[in-house]
Amino acid sequence: MSKEIYPEKGGSMDSVSAVRQGHSKFTLVFGDRALAEALNASLSTIRTWRGKGIIPFIRTGYKSIAYDLPDVLAALRTLRVKTITEKGGR
Repeated sequence: MSKEIYPEKGGSMDSVSAVRQGHSKFTLVFGDRALAEALNASLSTIRTWRGKGIIPFIRTGYKSIAYDLPDVLAALRTLRVKTITEKGGR
């Protein structure tokens, strides 16, 4: 996924940038809005996932958050929704 997202003029830190550290390359996504756009999800969904600990995040400042996109995608791949019968329903 090589979609680049840039903040609007005068906007917040919501952006995506590729960072190279050593031999590995990873993509940091700055802000909930940028991650929501990158994943095609709603802003409230991203905030819910972060609040429940479903997706990993990096606190980069007092109100600033960054996400390592490959880590987020890996966390979402392991997310499995149980069917009603598995939950002990009907």
